Amino acid sequence: MESIAESERGQGIYHVPSGAVIDPMPEDWMTVTRNDSGFYTCFVRWPADKWPRHDGHAWELVARPAATITAAPSAAEKLAAFLASNPDVSALIDATTSNQE
Repeated sequence: MESIAESERGQGIYHVPSGAVIDPMPEDWMTVTRNDSGFYTCFVRWPADKWPRHDGHAWELVARPAATITAAPSAAEKLAAFLASNPDVSALIDATTSNQE
C-alpha cells in the first residue's frame, strides 16, 4: 500500500481509506493538486442535489437524501409554547409585571 506522498497524481486519495474501494471516482468529479510539501489534495465536486455512492461495481451519483433533522426551536419559541400551554403561569407573569409599572 502506498502513502499519500508516494501516489501519482493523488490517485487513491479519497474520503475513504486507500484500497477500501478498488474503483477510483470518475476523474471529471475530481481536481487533484500538489502542494509545496509534495502532498496531494483531492477536491471532489458533484451537483448539490446528488451524492456519490459506490455500489460495489462502479461509482454513481444518486439523489441526495432529504434532510429529516429540523432545527431546534429557539428559547423564545420554547417560552411562547410553554406560556400558551400554561395560561396560569402566563397570567401570573402578567399580574407581576403589571404591578411593577
